[in-house]
Amino acid sequence: ITLVPNEQPSDFWDELDGFSWVVFTSPFGVETFFRQLKERWLDVRAIAHANFAVVGRRTAETLAGFGFIADFVPSVFTSRGLGDGLAGLVTPDENVLLFRARDGSDELPSILGAHGISFTGVAASETLRNPLPAAFADALRGKLYDAVTFTSASSVAAFTDCLSPGEAECIRAFCIGDMTAEAAGKRGMLAETSPV
Repeated sequence: ITLVPNEQPSDFWDELDGFSWVVFTSPFGVETFFRQLKERWLDVRAIAHANFAVVGRRTAETLAGFGFIADFVPSVFTSRGLGDGLAGLVTPDENVLLFRARDGSDELPSILGAHGISFTGVAASETLRNPLPAAFADALRGKLYDAVTFTSASSVAAFTDCLSPGEAECIRAFCIGDMTAEAAGKRGMLAETSPV
């Protein structure tokens, strides 16, 4: 898959001071956010007041590269872990900016909504499906791989959409979380959740 950044409307950038929390679900989202911030001649002062929450260690490292230390990183690097943690941190008077992929799972927004957390979801990126490289597809069909790893339900969908009917069956899938494993299982793969 290829991630392509979405440009945000200019009025979005004018409202940054209204968010108490900025939440990122991927390193790509962090990079996209700060690149677009700079393109608008805004600097870190536009968001210096905010707390930051990220889905995992790699996203936290990317955020640190822009000079911000994450205020919250869940111990389990999943949308559920992120949502459950935020539910205990965000107060009723705070607003959350959720900067994520357009086709990301609905789990995090659902958790936030269920806890009455006010949030604005922003589509930071689009996921484009690429054809499988011929050499990889041949190796997969020849059973030269023991397993395939997946980091999101959208990567499962993109991968299986490139296969012929029935080819996903018997592929062993190591998945980053339960939602990803569920998506792989629905596509016929032998899915298991792999600890991060």
